Amino acid sequence: MESLADEPIDFKVTRVPYFLRPELPGLGKPPQDEECPATWGDQMDKYTKKHPEKFGGEGQPPHARFGISWQAAEVGLKFCFDQRMSNSMDALRLLQKAQSEFTPELREDLFETISRKYFAEGRKLADHDMLVEAAKESGMPTDGLHEWLAGSEFTEEVERKYAEIFYGWGFTQVPVTLVSWEGMDQCLQGSQHLGAYIDMFRKILSADPPKVPPAEKIPVWEKMSKMALMRGTPHGHDFRHEAHEIFHGKIGELMRGKKPASGG
Repeated sequence: MESLADEPIDFKVTRVPYFLRPELPGLGKPPQDEECPATWGDQMDKYTKKHPEKFGGEGQPPHARFGISWQAAEVGLKFCFDQRMSNSMDALRLLQKAQSEFTPELREDLFETISRKYFAEGRKLADHDMLVEAAKESGMPTDGLHEWLAGSEFTEEVERKYAEIFYGWGFTQVPVTLVSWEGMDQCLQGSQHLGAYIDMFRKILSADPPKVPPAEKIPVWEKMSKMALMRGTPHGHDFRHEAHEIFHGKIGELMRGKKPASGG
């Protein structure tokens, strides 16, 4: 972002929970290795074969991990691809706890530490020992944290917010970056190069803010949430039904390859 060094930007980051694989093991308790279906590297290899156009097209290395490792090495990072994939629910619950109870700086430290432990050190996201270690390294109090992770605080909120984003906001892939300033909103979907973010910020900085009432200058994610809750679904306006079906009902069973139970 050195290109914007002469235009200092002070911004606030808000993170909302999202799942790529909500059916993965690890809901309610940390899973054993044998319960986890595949490694992150396996997932990346399948994705490369399904979407070769996103990794240079035909004739490129057959595994996405090669391109990712090369790009990471350019900035001094290293990826591990052997970690077993598990559910991110408890990691997301912990981030929600940090976001609601502590400073944005601590939450971002926690996010970066969890990401490093998963992507670079090969730890499972649903590993409670790893999450407690990440919390401690980030300066978050850890007394009773193992017991908290074994509980359910924020679970319903995370499940319903994911269902709201998926069905109500219309986002079915990550990453998504939403930016709001003085009533102006911008959205970037998917992995983007640095220039795309610089262009987005320059567009905002160079535009004249729209003349809208202060009540309308709320962040775009809050606008989208209000609209989604207002529209709702045939099952209601709180996405409770959709959340249950994804994590505990027929949709989850189908994603796990199980035949849904018959009956009510």
